[in-house]
Amino acid sequence: HSLGVSCQVLKEDLDDALAVYADVIKNATFPEDQLAIFKPIALSRIKSIKEQIAQYTFDLLSQKFHPKSPYGHRRTGTLVTVEGMTADGLRAFYRGRLCGQNAVLAIVGDIDPEQMFKRIGSAFGDLPAKPKLALPPLEKDPKLERDEVYVAKSGQAAGMIFFAYSGATIYDEKDLADLTMIDTIISGYGYPSGWLHTRLRGKGEG
Repeated sequence: HSLGVSCQVLKEDLDDALAVYADVIKNATFPEDQLAIFKPIALSRIKSIKEQIAQYTFDLLSQKFHPKSPYGHRRTGTLVTVEGMTADGLRAFYRGRLCGQNAVLAIVGDIDPEQMFKRIGSAFGDLPAKPKLALPPLEKDPKLERDEVYVAKSGQAAGMIFFAYSGATIYDEKDLADLTMIDTIISGYGYPSGWLHTRLRGKGEG
């Protein structure tokens, strides 16, 4: 899992936007009053997941298929984790992970790479290095030894079936990269697209 900030700006506003962008990342404050606004919204979204049959089924599959690794965690969090959030806790969590060593910055647009590199250095050069950054160990999920079926009632008239099987893990770096590329071409990367999806939709099967 990761955390990040993104923005889209016009080319002529890039310098001003970069200054604001850097300030948001380096000096995030997580004010109490804003947390009080967004926490109920987050809790409401979590409570409504059962009404979203696809998301509800995917969450169930992830939790059962990845009982130990972070892949089994909901991106939205749970009622318990969100309810227990505090501004101080968020600040400590964020500060403990904000560092140059642990960051990736991607910029796409009509830019001069050399000039942009200098701008980025000026904006983010003072990020703490933290060469001894210690992230929690990533546990491996147990391998499936047999077929498993999980059924849950959602209270809706509609139903959904998800089918999953063991494949490459993050430890299989080369295989995972190759499979991700193939998946992107065939079915789209996280979106219903790609030539296979397009052909199936053309036949009324997508």
